[in-house]
Amino acid sequence: MSELRKAAEMALNHFDTFQELDDAEYEIVKALRQALAHEALDRMVAENERLGLYYNKDTVCKDHPDAPHSFNRNASLSENRYVCDCEYWEPPKQKE
Repeated sequence: MSELRKAAEMALNHFDTFQELDDAEYEIVKALRQALAHEALDRMVAENERLGLYYNKDTVCKDHPDAPHSFNRNASLSENRYVCDCEYWEPPKQKE
């Protein structure tokens, strides 16, 4: 039995409904995206400091799971600091 199948069976046995499983999956994916974004941010900050661009420690990345996290070159050069793409990103408005 594959590891993926074992994990899927464990998850299905643990949760009572598919909604619970879906909610847990959303939180896991969100946490992974944030962890990867922060790891990438740390690497970019080190590289930018090497280039003379400094990250504003007071700026906090947006935690929306769809927020883009990458180096915004034009804004960073204009503001002489690290600017993440998420600073200017807004989540799509939901249809009412």
